[in-house]
Amino acid sequence: MRKSAKRARLVTLLSAGAILLAACGSDSDDTVESSETTVAEATDTAADTAAETTAAEAADTTEAAAAADGESGSGGEFIDGAQFGAGRPPHIDPAFTSELDGAQVTTALFDGLTDFTNGPDGPELKGLAAESWESNAEGTQWIFTIKDGLTFSNGEPVLPSSFVRGWNRAADPNLATDYSYLFTLVAGYTEWSEDPAGITSLSGVVADDEAMTLTVDLSQAYADFPSVASHIIFSPMPEEVEALTDQTQYEAGIMIGNGPFIMESPLSDTELVLAPNPNWAGDVDGNTTVLPSKVTFKIAADVDSAYAAFEAGETMNATIPSGRFSDATSKYDSTGTPLLGSYHFVIGMRAEDPLGGDANAPLRKAIQAVIDTAQINDAVYDGSRTVSTGVTPPGIPGFKEGLCENCGAGVEAAQALVDEFTAAGGVIPDNIKLTFNAGAGHEDVVAIVQQNLESIGITAEQNPISSDVYFKTLRDEGCPGICRAGWFWDYPIYDNGMYDLFHVESAGNNLGKYDSATFNDLVTNARKTLDLDERLAAFNESEVQLLNVDAAVIPINWYNGDQVYAATVTGYAQEALGWVRFEKISVSEG
Repeated sequence: MRKSAKRARLVTLLSAGAILLAACGSDSDDTVESSETTVAEATDTAADTAAETTAAEAADTTEAAAAADGESGSGGEFIDGAQFGAGRPPHIDPAFTSELDGAQVTTALFDGLTDFTNGPDGPELKGLAAESWESNAEGTQWIFTIKDGLTFSNGEPVLPSSFVRGWNRAADPNLATDYSYLFTLVAGYTEWSEDPAGITSLSGVVADDEAMTLTVDLSQAYADFPSVASHIIFSPMPEEVEALTDQTQYEAGIMIGNGPFIMESPLSDTELVLAPNPNWAGDVDGNTTVLPSKVTFKIAADVDSAYAAFEAGETMNATIPSGRFSDATSKYDSTGTPLLGSYHFVIGMRAEDPLGGDANAPLRKAIQAVIDTAQINDAVYDGSRTVSTGVTPPGIPGFKEGLCENCGAGVEAAQALVDEFTAAGGVIPDNIKLTFNAGAGHEDVVAIVQQNLESIGITAEQNPISSDVYFKTLRDEGCPGICRAGWFWDYPIYDNGMYDLFHVESAGNNLGKYDSATFNDLVTNARKTLDLDERLAAFNESEVQLLNVDAAVIPINWYNGDQVYAATVTGYAQEALGWVRFEKISVSEG
């Protein structure tokens, strides 16, 4: 294939993902330490481990493709009731999507540079639209070689310039998308943000369509960039988007992508229908078959009504409502494997927030201590989740058990912290708002939290917000007290939790408006550190600051798969990163 004449020295495929990652349930430090290769460590052997497809890999690809179960469209119609079981998704456009439910559709429509497999040893990063990638020794420049022959569903070639088009669109500060902060890694983004009228593109992204290379200059050393590039916001875009006068309306019509599916009709208030993309080039495992003849996503008002529709046979899967896990899993097939996701509450951390500011840290620690996470797991989830002791879940390299010192310490320990707080002149605010997205299955959790707080003299009022605007409301206005949050890792690296959720630059996902100079410095420096052990140690230290010094978050549990599906369905699963690969699903006659 064609390559540019001048190439940077190949250093590594990836520091967090090119080598097999630790298994999701493992907390072995030895396993985690051996699961990655840093940029510096890979330098000497990189020439022998280039990202080109080897003969062995090609054989594996051929075998995987041959093993595909049937021809495209032979698997019948799959009617999904789980993804949109709590309302219409806010977005499905790659530039705007920031929630897993909507992103399930986005990943079915668009393929990016890289993606993760879901093997028995955990996620592994491989090229998707990218055939290979390489870095300079400093980790400040990455060159991706795009595969020849890829096309969008309309037949338009997928070229390096397609990625430049998509990245410039998503990074445009005039759109202010929730995940645009990811482009702070790319040279020129900061300048563009400061001068949105005078600058129109990312200076650090250059396409060479003849050589099929995409060169990305970063604003800092960053060994994990190929993992970050797997995020849907880095998707390519066809030429047609350039004709749109209002980019926010692209998702209101038929979006043209390069993934396994095409949109059969626009997203409505009741459903979205996808059909196989005849031009799909295949996934990272070599599968080129899209089994279902169509996938229809049904939109329900809330989780309970979506589950009722599943039980009535109107849909073929559903999210299990709170309190019904034992019953549901005893009757139906379910997805119960560990996921790389955290269920937690954030606390509004601005000085003007009722629990914000340094002086309220003892009170926030008391709240961490009194919330009975074991009770929540047993009463609401029938013990189906894993009680968490931090934000970062098992399976993320660098994970450590028991980081949160106060979490789950109990009423006595919590009361002691409250007494310490009030003795020092602290005042407990009245009617702290317990804010959550209504209809999404969090009501029972919030009720327990409310009772726990009352046991140490803290009054709280439930503050439900409609699910379709919940996260936008918190992003725009901040958390007004204690707010339900959750996070599925976009890629299995420590940074994706610490930076994306809590760094001051991550305005879109930092729902508590947390801004700690110590935490920010630790994370910023960790992101620049090429040595793996030093990087993970810095991220551990940042999470300790978050949990134990500032007490800005209340861990509740780590997710396990929580969906059921009909006996007529095969190939349905939730991967460690939460994705459902709809192209692998088939339906038999009942």
